[in-house]
Amino acid sequence: MAVVQADRDIEVSKPKSNLNKYDLFKWAITLIIPLIVWLTPMPFEQSVKTFLTITAWAVACWVTVVIPVEVTGVMIPCLYLLFNVAEPGVAFAPWGNTVIWGTVALLLIGLASTNSGLS
Repeated sequence: MAVVQADRDIEVSKPKSNLNKYDLFKWAITLIIPLIVWLTPMPFEQSVKTFLTITAWAVACWVTVVIPVEVTGVMIPCLYLLFNVAEPGVAFAPWGNTVIWGTVALLLIGLASTNSGLS
């Protein structure tokens, strides 16, 4: 917020960051754990090491909730494709399971009944 007065100095307040030390610590955890996995010597192929690194990042994101859980879940197969870890049919195969879509349908029905006042 800026305050302007005649023949006086202009005061400008700095925007405040929404990140506190605890949030910065959580972000550091989500970056350090995959880095440790990546830098650890392993007797695997490069694609397996990349898979483990992406998976470690996703687990760290789920535990710390720095990114919404749903976004992390969608990003995992996309990152597998981006880094050539898996083919599209393999990376997105879990999304073709009927259990997933049944769960989504039940959640939507529950949300609709709650919002409409039926429950």
